[in-house]
Amino acid sequence: MVNPPWIFGAFWKVISKFLDPLTAKKIEFIKNKTDTAPLLQLIEPDQLEEDFGGTNTFKLDLDAWIADQNALRAQREEEFRLFVESNPSPSSSSSSAPSSS
Repeated sequence: MVNPPWIFGAFWKVISKFLDPLTAKKIEFIKNKTDTAPLLQLIEPDQLEEDFGGTNTFKLDLDAWIADQNALRAQREEEFRLFVESNPSPSSSSSSAPSSS
């Protein structure tokens, strides 16, 4: 974790005692966002955002992402509506199921 709140460190001191040492060793806290050396030892520069010392220039446009997700949801809802209309359930059909005697 990079630049975590102090509570994470306190929580980690307690929790880490219950973890397998190999698992606990995989968690690192980097307190200074500008100290990029530890990150670059773990993550390839092209996979690490520029803000953290890498070369990846990707920036998330949250508004565009939300709009895309809403459009996909609307499309799926429409596809589902069309599916339901073209495939009525047996209970909604006008013919009744044969009864057993």
